[in-house]
Amino acid sequence: MKQLSLSKIISNRLFDIVTNEYREMTTEEREEYLNQIKTFLLSTCRKGSSVCQAINRMSVDNLPKNIGILERLTTKGYIAGQDYPSELRFIKNHIKKYC
Repeated sequence: MKQLSLSKIISNRLFDIVTNEYREMTTEEREEYLNQIKTFLLSTCRKGSSVCQAINRMSVDNLPKNIGILERLTTKGYIAGQDYPSELRFIKNHIKKYC
């Protein structure tokens, strides 16, 4: 399985190396990639917290608004800039706001 960012899941664009073009993902692909990201995020928050509940509510039909920092949240984890804890907290609060 390839590494994919939450930003790409939200925009629903996947580069297909066979056709050398962008394409829309299937619902199953989006759900699978999103579940990988949710698993990572849930491992970083307290069970039962409001952030945890928001992450659990997030689905392909209920995604947060796309912002630049979401490009760094991937199916393999989070690629930190300068301040890992505050950046991850910002992302989780953003998800909480929309989900």
